Amino acid sequence: MILAACDSSLLGKTISEGDLEITVNERFYGGEEVSEEKFLELLKECFSANLIGEETVNAARKVYKLQRVLYIGDIPHAIIFKM
Repeated sequence: MILAACDSSLLGKTISEGDLEITVNERFYGGEEVSEEKFLELLKECFSANLIGEETVNAARKVYKLQRVLYIGDIPHAIIFKM
């Protein structure tokens, strides 16, 4: 399972800094809004996660030690791969 999650306030926005740009596309990140508890359950079950936003990345830190987080402006973006 691949999980894509973002802060709801970022959905539909484009974030950029220098050469970096990401669109928080509703087709990819949108869908069901879930509680933090449910998000953490899904995060534990998935094989890969694409996360963007302060709330989302901070919640993921409760489960995983995120070694590298990319910031686009002041917005954190993290990708998790489980082996």
